[in-house]
Amino acid sequence: MPETVDAIPQDVLSDICAFCGIAIYNGEIAAEFTGNMIDYGMVGPKGTWHGGFVLCGECWQRVRDSMAGDMEKAVERRQRLDDNT
Repeated sequence: MPETVDAIPQDVLSDICAFCGIAIYNGEIAAEFTGNMIDYGMVGPKGTWHGGFVLCGECWQRVRDSMAGDMEKAVERRQRLDDNT
């Protein structure tokens, strides 16, 4: 991942979206997350690492839409998932 989005020309395929896996041009990086991460999916002791990842515009919009949702709709969605298992 680039040190800074501005460090690489905008027309260079510079990274991979962490959510959908598409190669993205530097100018298409819509969000970047950096810092300490905890992998709760690991079996046994939790894996921790310091790093980061980037998202394309489409995936970042999906995250933003999810964060803007209300709890009632989120609980309804959870209920539908639980009913199907």
